[in-house]
Amino acid sequence: MLSAVHRCCRCVLARRVYRCAVLLFIMIGVLTTPRVALGFGLWSAGDNYTDVITHPNDFASWDKTTIKYKLDFSFGLAFADDRLKDQVRFAFADWGRVTSVNPGSVYSYNRTPGWAPHGDIRSIAFHEIGHIIGMRHPEAAHNAGFNWRPAVGGGYTASADIGNEVMQHILLPGSTNHEFSHDELDGYDYLYGSSSINFVETTQTADADILVRAYRADASNWAWGEFNSENRDDLNHQAGRRITDATIDFNIDSVPVIGMTQLSQNWDYRNNAGKPTRSITLTTRGTNIGPLGHNSHGGLATGNNFSGFGVERAGADNRDDMVMDWSNPIFGDIPANERLHVGLTHDVHDWFVNSAEIGHPDGTTSLASMMSLHPWGERVYGIDPAEAGGTGDLRNSEPSYNRAKGVRIKAPNVTSTVSNLRIAVVTGMGLGLDDLNDEMFTQLDALGLVEDFPAFDPTQIQANEDFVLVLEGTEPDLPPQMLIDGNYLLLNRLDLVDQELFVFVQSETPEAVVGNYALVNEAPILGTGVPEPGSVALLMFGGLALLRRRSVA
Repeated sequence: MLSAVHRCCRCVLARRVYRCAVLLFIMIGVLTTPRVALGFGLWSAGDNYTDVITHPNDFASWDKTTIKYKLDFSFGLAFADDRLKDQVRFAFADWGRVTSVNPGSVYSYNRTPGWAPHGDIRSIAFHEIGHIIGMRHPEAAHNAGFNWRPAVGGGYTASADIGNEVMQHILLPGSTNHEFSHDELDGYDYLYGSSSINFVETTQTADADILVRAYRADASNWAWGEFNSENRDDLNHQAGRRITDATIDFNIDSVPVIGMTQLSQNWDYRNNAGKPTRSITLTTRGTNIGPLGHNSHGGLATGNNFSGFGVERAGADNRDDMVMDWSNPIFGDIPANERLHVGLTHDVHDWFVNSAEIGHPDGTTSLASMMSLHPWGERVYGIDPAEAGGTGDLRNSEPSYNRAKGVRIKAPNVTSTVSNLRIAVVTGMGLGLDDLNDEMFTQLDALGLVEDFPAFDPTQIQANEDFVLVLEGTEPDLPPQMLIDGNYLLLNRLDLVDQELFVFVQSETPEAVVGNYALVNEAPILGTGVPEPGSVALLMFGGLALLRRRSVA
């Protein structure tokens, strides 16, 4: 007999009563991130928490290993751009490969670069899939005394959450979390062992085990996941429950809306040390899938293009690293002092280059100063004095905001001198990856849209360090460490804040010169906040019961 619906807690913009503690854990976690899991919470019979010590088999999970899902009509209407649908598919694929993921020493891959005008759809989907395969919010499980981590010598012990697990009930606008923390890996292992789940997308008209839909709820809610289940043994409820079907609902009334922002970057490379180029290998950090776009020409009138391009995941310890390799120049090795051009688009707005390695015909390699340019913000969480004190709780006021904004220039694993900063406002022009080159800058300059910033020249950026161009904010608004390091320039250019910017800087090492191009604050790809009348009718079809879910669990 089917049980009452197990109501999985929603991934939300946190209510005040939780925010302070979680944010405190995040700040502490930056300095004290552990090398072991800090606990997973699981569903059990009766909407309760699994007690893995007393009742180790009392949990809800799928028995089948092939699970079909579909994106129904309401979701398709609310999230019409195929790139948004693909992000949900990537999230299912992530969970499908979980048994092959090496935990490594990095605890969590939660990225909080600063506020953005949307909730990241893939991170939201990633979280909700965790719910519908049997996982709960770790901080809620900890409050109930049922958050678990592996104990020394075997078994499990109750433990606190750390605040940045995938299954945390908070996801801040602009943050992304596309990789399992240690906790999700341990929780999945407890539920399913070494058995992989094969998530298969099916058609709109076919039956599916998981239905992905759009619905309407209060503005603080991102999404909702729930499942139906039945007793594995009606005579022994401690044998747990078998999940039979599930739904994931994305809220079209969330504020901010749900979507994604991609980031496109291109580089011109010219070797000045007399070495021709045979290949280029870039390692990027920030996402665990291949690029949404890549090129080796960028619209340039040159024959220095590569015919080969390969992508693979990087090491076990940095699972959000991708390695991309351009090889086989069309007309043979590219001579020294000649310019070549490569570019990438990834699905997050703050990805950066870890390393850029140039392969030469003699078998040697050299490092290239291929900089990364992306949005930067110093996030602030205000405190409401009326809600502070009295109960011992320190509660966070909403919303969070960036009191300082700008552009971050990040160096790969080589020190270089950076100069010739140029910025053009290109909001609404529809530029893309292939437009990010010197030829486009020349056209924009002819229109009077390009501005030079001589106060920046020249600036040395150390290997793996960064430099921030502060467009909004003063020194009191900056992080203390940035003030100590002095790696910033106050520009006081509010007219450039939140604009789509075409940014260029030149970087030099003794061996090579690189022109670095990026489309910063690229227009986000968003779901529909308020559907058209026809869409409303479709959303209502089969989903009116969902309207009751307006309070945060």
